[in-house]
Amino acid sequence: MTNLQLDVYTSPLRPLDNGGQFSPTTSTLVVGPTEAVLVDTQYMSDDVDEVIRRIEATGTTLTTIYVTHAHADHYFGLERLLARFPAAHPVAAPVVAADIAAGNETQREQWADMFKGAALDNTVIPDPLEDDTVTVDGEVMRAVVVGQATSPTTPCCTSRRLPQSSLAT
Repeated sequence: MTNLQLDVYTSPLRPLDNGGQFSPTTSTLVVGPTEAVLVDTQYMSDDVDEVIRRIEATGTTLTTIYVTHAHADHYFGLERLLARFPAAHPVAAPVVAADIAAGNETQREQWADMFKGAALDNTVIPDPLEDDTVTVDGEVMRAVVVGQATSPTTPCCTSRRLPQSSLAT
């Protein structure tokens, strides 16, 4: 039986100047007895600050920040998170890290315009995973590239033993 727990934070809808809305973004904290891994970062300061609060509330060490795909709402919080947790290692599947590296400058410009400077800026590029695993207190999660989903290269993390319940926050 695993000792891992999940805490999922979902940001609110964000209004856009064109009358549309930007959909909610999720960040998932995978927490073990002494370590935690964050899956996706958020992109607005108040949302990243809430994720930071949740990480700190666990009393564990954030070891890894795993980015699922190259959309800015999933990785623009890297700089703010690393300022608070400098020992955390930002990673992504190799194809995702390459996509982020190739498109980050364009996304920085687009998101500054789309959110009128309210979205966080980001210059951090996650490192490519050396293999397909991320661990939390020795429990292995595997990054699996599933093909077309949110983007053509979206991976997911799986663990055979993650519990159904989530942390109370």
